Amino acid sequence: MTVEFAPLAVVKSFAERKQLTTIKEWTNASKKEDWPKYIPKRPEAIYNCKWSEILAPKPDNRNNFLSYEEASYILSNMDDVNTMKDFRLMGREGRRPSNIPSNPERQYKECWNGWPAFLNGEK
Repeated sequence: MTVEFAPLAVVKSFAERKQLTTIKEWTNASKKEDWPKYIPKRPEAIYNCKWSEILAPKPDNRNNFLSYEEASYILSNMDDVNTMKDFRLMGREGRRPSNIPSNPERQYKECWNGWPAFLNGEK
């Protein structure tokens, strides 16, 4: 008995509805008992396509970040964040506010003047 899989468009819609944005998320979800039989566990092999054609796009969080000025103001008022190393440590420890990007030099590249300016307001 062969299983007939849904068309690729249905699989893409399924990924979007379930918010499956990475291969790891897909793999973990496909191991659960409630995984639909009509959705292949390895769709890239069935449809001969790339995972990027199947997975839901990641949400664009850029609009959720504070402006450069707001983020810089908040960080300059934190006594324990004075260097890039302090900032990275804060992120690893889970203390970085979610509305401040983990890579501010990329997010704020148009107005980036270096770590001292961002963290301490120095020029």
